[in-house]
Amino acid sequence: MIEIKNLSFSYSKKNLFNNLNLSLSEGKIYGLLGKNGSGKTTLFKLISGILFPDKGEISINGINSNSRSFLIYRDIFFYPEEIFIPEMQIKKFVDIYSVFYEKFNKEKFYSLLESMEIKPDLDISKLSLGMKKKFYLVFGLATESKIYLLDEPTIGLDIPSKSQFRKTILNSLNEEKLFIISSHQIKDFNLLLDEVIIIDSGNILYKNDMEFINENFGVIFLQKGFEENEGILYKEEVLNGSMCIVDKRKFKNENSIQNIQDIDLEILFNFIVNSKEKIELLI
Repeated sequence: MIEIKNLSFSYSKKNLFNNLNLSLSEGKIYGLLGKNGSGKTTLFKLISGILFPDKGEISINGINSNSRSFLIYRDIFFYPEEIFIPEMQIKKFVDIYSVFYEKFNKEKFYSLLESMEIKPDLDISKLSLGMKKKFYLVFGLATESKIYLLDEPTIGLDIPSKSQFRKTILNSLNEEKLFIISSHQIKDFNLLLDEVIIIDSGNILYKNDMEFINENFGVIFLQKGFEENEGILYKEEVLNGSMCIVDKRKFKNENSIQNIQDIDLEILFNFIVNSKEKIELLI
């Protein structure tokens, strides 16, 4: 669905991407992780045609994003970190802006809005930040787009709203849709992602299926003074011990494997960006 070939892009004298290649398929939820300035938001803007690459190309279902074709925009919904919504009644907003999306589903919109406990007659200016973000997510899902670029979507949401957000995304996924979620709050998406993509300084450091990662790797808490093991790939000190990433394939003792939990994306991210020379151990 999305093909990125030999993509290069720079801001003034800062070279951000250099010959980046990436292929993304429908029917999946991707997690795009990276430090500030690594190029996550820029990549979203390049995919959606807001920015043009210096070299290379991005194609959406075979159409170059540089064309800014209607055939692309009808299938992309970009959810930016900072959203601007005109101050008006929700019903009026929907009536005005839904016409730009030929597949907009008003029945779905009002059903999702009700599930988010937001009344359609409310004035948008009176909504809290969290409520505004939930409303905009509902509007986006009702456009029935095929590609969703979600940039820091859970900032401003409380704990129940984050859970609600995850369920709504998961229920909206089908074999024709693709979600890319970029976030620093990666613990919010541990159980949601199909694949994880980690970028640093404009380069892809790691891309893999979460199913493969959890099948072969995990995290375990080990108390201080634990005996080193070849299966321990990385450790972070915590109170009274360490949280460790382990290679399950190196553990022969079934009882030890039972104590290993699914991978923690935050610890995985720290391992990859701080131990680049060891990334091949996670393949």
